[in-house]
Amino acid sequence: MCIYNKLAQSSNFKDLFIDTFNESTDMHITFKLSNSFPDSQSAVTSPDSLNSASHQTITLNANHITTKHPLTIAQTIIHETLHAFLNYKQANGECDSTNLSPSIYDLESLTLGELLNDFNYNCIENATNDHNLMFNLLIPVMVQQLNEVFNSLVATEDLDPTLFFYPPPNGNQHSFTWENAIYYMSLEGLEEANSYTSTTTEIPNYSTSEALKQEYHILINNSSTFNHSTCEE
Repeated sequence: MCIYNKLAQSSNFKDLFIDTFNESTDMHITFKLSNSFPDSQSAVTSPDSLNSASHQTITLNANHITTKHPLTIAQTIIHETLHAFLNYKQANGECDSTNLSPSIYDLESLTLGELLNDFNYNCIENATNDHNLMFNLLIPVMVQQLNEVFNSLVATEDLDPTLFFYPPPNGNQHSFTWENAIYYMSLEGLEEANSYTSTTTEIPNYSTSEALKQEYHILINNSSTFNHSTCEE
């Protein structure tokens, strides 16, 4: 898959777990495509065995490959790869706040945001609490990874768009910027985490931020607004 190959060429993606969590693992991840997902579902991360999370499969929505912007697909791959790592830690009983190793298949039904709510942050060297893990580790690494592949996944004519939009609830004018687009893209899938909805520092106005996130998602994935053909198979 073209988008995955561009990510794999990034040294930071190769060292994703080391750079994010100061550790490496013997975990192996297989990527697959499926046409059976509803449009609302981007991917699912599943263990290959009931006995171990060392081998996991990330299945991507095949329809999104042709209907979503390549940068959106890249974000999904990064998001699910981080999700797989935290599944691995959780399934081994290292990071469960209840000190009980959950069923591996129970983890499959959790979003990344939901998984974070039951996490024991002491098991990761550079994560001191849920807020730190999300806003100092997960979101920054997703932003960094997307910026690394930005020029190879965004068409030249789309690099500096002049585009305005008027999201609810107040309809104020906003100018589209890729910096903001990448940030809001990195928040996707974290909405169920307690630290996401409770923070007042990084997300001071939750309703406005959610509206902006949704508007950026719609704009980026509209092929009449942005060229989606930068990574055609």
